[in-house]
Formats: sequence, structure tokens, C-alpha cells
Amino acid sequence: MKPYFFCVMIALLLSFKTSFSQNDCWSVENWPIIDMNLLTDSIKGQKVLDDYEKAIDKYYESMINCKMPKLDAVMLHGDSITNKSLMGKVVVINFWFIGCHPCEEEIPYLNSIQKHFKGKDVEFIAITYNNKKDVKRFIKKKHFKYKMIVEGVKYCYSFMLNGYPEIYIFDKENRFKRMYYGIRFVGDQEVIENKIKELL
Repeated sequence: MKPYFFCVMIALLLSFKTSFSQNDCWSVENWPIIDMNLLTDSIKGQKVLDDYEKAIDKYYESMINCKMPKLDAVMLHGDSITNKSLMGKVVVINFWFIGCHPCEEEIPYLNSIQKHFKGKDVEFIAITYNNKKDVKRFIKKKHFKYKMIVEGVKYCYSFMLNGYPEIYIFDKENRFKRMYYGIRFVGDQEVIENKIKELL
């Protein structure tokens, strides 16, 4: 069982269908479905979760080379960011929220990756549904070096977010290349760094 938080968004995505889809790639129609009724059985429930995780991994593999969903946002400190402005850069997007312990624990790793590629053609963006006031208060105590998009719940839908934390990597042509279930160890950090180097 991967150590990440399942989102209530799974159910919401299924109810909203394709209204948040940006293209055929990022479509809830292709999203694996989990039978919630079977989760009450401890033995069957574990197998259902294991099979679901495999299906999710397969789903993301099928997404490779899909164009990034529409991104048009004003960031925490007032700068704007769009798909067009990201062309020519490897893009690393981290989904997180305040109070998510795995999200907060991986921040030092994320900062280290950002520092490692400083001055390179890599853009690091963190997206949270938390509001501006709460995020500003949080980063005073725990510095997060990524550019920040706050109140970004719509991007949780359009990017087909499955849980927290998740890290998406796109190449210089805005094409999806990989999704990672956050960072827990230095080894996870190295895997992500190697993927970024591969795309530069």
C-alpha cells in the first residue's frame, strides 16, 4: 500500500465526469473505478486497494506524452503563469496542502531538488487548495521554495489528482512524463532528479 492520502476527489471526479477535462488524455472517463462496498471486508478490501493502485499506475503510464492541462494562474506573490510561459522548461508540479504530514515532510527534499537545478531550465510549482493568508502564514514557519499557486482546487480536477502528495513532471514541450507519490527518502529524491536531468 503506497503511503499517500486518498482524496475525496475520486468520488467527485466520477460525478463531475468530463466537465473538468482539458483534452482526451485528461479525462475521467478513463479513470479506474473502485468498488467502495468491498472495502468493508478486510481481506477483499486490501486486494481491491492493491488492484486499484495497479490500475492507477497503468492509467498514468497511458498518459505519457499527453499535453499539460490548461494552466493560467496568478501565483502567491502576484506573478502569472501559463502553459505558454512554461514552454522550453521542464516543469515539476507538486500537489500539497497544509496539515498533510507527508506533504510537509517532503518539503526539505523538494527544496533540495529546486536548489540542485537552480539556474537551469526547470520550473518548480506547488499547487494547494489552501487560501493565500494561510499559505503565507505557513511558509513563514516552514520555507517552501517552489512558486506557489493557492486556492487551486480546479487544478486538482484538471490534473486528475489522485492523492496527496503527488509530483507531476512535464518536458519542455508541456508533455506529461511521470507522476510520483511524493518523496519519503533520499532515494526518491534521486529518482526525480535523474528524471529531470533526462529531460533537460
